[in-house]
This record gives sequence, C-alpha cells and structure tokens, in this order.
Amino acid sequence: LRTRDIDLARERARNIYLDYIAKARNNQPIFDRKAKELADAYIEYQLPVFLEGAFIISYRSQLMNDDHWMHHALKLAQQAEAAGEVPVGAVLVQGDEIIAGGFNRPISTHDATSHAEIVVLRAAGEKLQNYRLTGTTLYVTLEPCSMCVGAMIHARVSRLVYGASELRTGALGGAFNLLEANAHNHFFEVTGGVLANESRAMLQAFFKSRRK
Repeated sequence: LRTRDIDLARERARNIYLDYIAKARNNQPIFDRKAKELADAYIEYQLPVFLEGAFIISYRSQLMNDDHWMHHALKLAQQAEAAGEVPVGAVLVQGDEIIAGGFNRPISTHDATSHAEIVVLRAAGEKLQNYRLTGTTLYVTLEPCSMCVGAMIHARVSRLVYGASELRTGALGGAFNLLEANAHNHFFEVTGGVLANESRAMLQAFFKSRRK
C-alpha cells in the first residue's frame, strides 16, 4: 500500500475512535458499526496500535461478554420450549448483574404482548421500581418485533444484543429498522448475530416438531 493510503486509513480510524470517546462521555448511543469499521481498518491496513489499541481490546472483550450473557438467554429459551412456547429467551443486564430474565409466554398467559423482551422489561421495572432502565443491556435470542423495540425505546434501554435475525417481523433490520425513524427521542446501540446459529437451530427444531 502507498504511504498516503495508510495515512488516510490511520486518520480515519483515529477519527472513529475520537467520535466513540466523545459519544461515550456524553452518554450518546454508539452503534457497533463504528467499532467494526475501526477493527476492519486495523486488519486491512495493519495500523500501528496507539490509543486505539485499547479500544480494540475493549471491543473484543465486549464480544466475549455478549456470548456469556446470550448463553443465559438461550437457557431461558429452552424453558420456553419446554413450556410449549416459541423458544425465545431474554435477560436484562446492568454492569455484571442480571436484573431480570424471562422467556416467551403469550400462550400460557393468554397475552399477545408477553414476548420475552416485554416480560423482562416488566420484571426489571418492578425490581428497580422504575420504568426507566438506563444503563442496561437487553440480550434476546431473536431479533425483536416493533412492539418490543418501541418498549425498549420508552424504557431507555442503552443497548440491545440479539441472536438470530427475523426476516418477517424483525424491527431492527430483518424486515425494517424502526430506529431509523427520526421521531424518536431515544436511541440505543444494537448488536446482532450473537450466537445466532444456536438460536436459529432451536427455533427451526421447534417449528419442525410442530409440523409433524
């Protein structure tokens, strides 16, 4: 690569890093594409590690953390399946603590709104005695629908991590992206595809068994 190309890539990576820091200090939403762009720049151009190196380490650590909490959500999805519900599980995490966990329950509760995410938001609100759940991350095994995304906006969830994409009703890119509407007064960071294969396999096995 030409020296000029490497310099431009380094400058781009540094600008992404500075933008990340500025948003973090102001508690603004940070979308993971920024982190991916920075990581890709390091891989493609083999950039030297300055301040940004700490960010890459933090990013990799976050991915390991996401796997850990998503495994908890998958265990709850198994409970949903055992109860005859569509196997979707969720946990709400604050720091290193699970605030609430739950799974799909619309059939058993006769309540169409009892998706795993809603169950978790309700339980967390009761536990914290506050419907504003700032500083939390919600992990769910399937991309949320528009109802659940709307609830997370109102609850002021800071970050969402989901497993498998939902191409028919997913409201974060699977079918459409509700966060792209400019009318919202709150946005949250989104990471998709965490342990997606495990979540998808569980869902496919469930629906296959129902078709027999």
